[in-house]
Amino acid sequence: MHNNFYELHGIGETRAVEGRGGVLLQRVPEELRIKLRPGAQREYLKTAGAEIRFTIDEGDSFSFTVSNHIDNGRVKVFFGDYEYKEYIVGSEPQTISVKFEPIYFANNGFNLAAAKNFGRKTVRLMLDGNEMHLHGVSAEAAHRPTADELPKLKHLAYGTSITQGYKATSPSLCYAYLTAEALGADLFNFGCSGNAFCEPELAHYLAEQPYDYATFELSVNMFNGGLSLEEYTDRIRYFIKTIAEKSAGRPIFCISIFRYFFDMGLRKHTQQPKGRVDEFRDAYQNIVSELGMDNLHFIDGRELMKDFTGLYGDLLHPSNKGMSEIASNLVPKIRAVLKGQDR
Repeated sequence: MHNNFYELHGIGETRAVEGRGGVLLQRVPEELRIKLRPGAQREYLKTAGAEIRFTIDEGDSFSFTVSNHIDNGRVKVFFGDYEYKEYIVGSEPQTISVKFEPIYFANNGFNLAAAKNFGRKTVRLMLDGNEMHLHGVSAEAAHRPTADELPKLKHLAYGTSITQGYKATSPSLCYAYLTAEALGADLFNFGCSGNAFCEPELAHYLAEQPYDYATFELSVNMFNGGLSLEEYTDRIRYFIKTIAEKSAGRPIFCISIFRYFFDMGLRKHTQQPKGRVDEFRDAYQNIVSELGMDNLHFIDGRELMKDFTGLYGDLLHPSNKGMSEIASNLVPKIRAVLKGQDR
């Protein structure tokens, strides 16, 4: 989505909410959101690293006004690929002003904003909030980023809170973002904490999204949520088949459940899984094999995070260390496939 001079990346719709100023930023359109399970409806009101983007010139100033209506939110400012500063925002509209200092353009061999994936004059406001509202953006002589100021590839990601970025200390440190960054891709994050249940309505929506490759991390939510192996299998098969059939050969990487506390013989009283976690991992692999589609590639999540030291204290979510390990092991697997397609 875009405005006259800025672009909203990773936002499916903006919507006015009665009693609040500005517009609510949500990751999927309202028409789709209300058809999803209640938990998913809540999660897609979280920005999960979506961005406001525009390009400005050396020495220009800009300001933006945002509010976050559930707890505190964060806005991280990037100049190109360079992370400049983070701001905390609450429920009251907060206006933040920034000047793009000439030092970031210094052509002296130490250019902080040197271009890598993004043009060095492209401002990126990375949003990490829960029901975050945009009230306005003001910038001098700004314009929407052009194609050559953005990454060349598009990475579509769906999965659990791990994909959404929970427990990483920033959306820019979740494995999906780190993977996309390393591959020179733009991340479109549809992670859905606690609610990655492969709903058919979401499958049809994702099948129509632009992407060059996709990752589907599926799904400890369905296992912990007590789905039978048959239900789990049916949901995943319909989901990946629906999207793969419309992918025009674009690769889809099917990632099974990462190591977590259930592999350690632990169980929480609120979770009553119906079977062994390895059975569910094997089921996902069997679906990929049985579909026999050349663009589907199965990856065992245990190959990406190889022991438990990458886990956060809840023994479910990867820490920053675990997120980095997952990305480091995932990148070469994706790169090998993309290279084989001469991308």
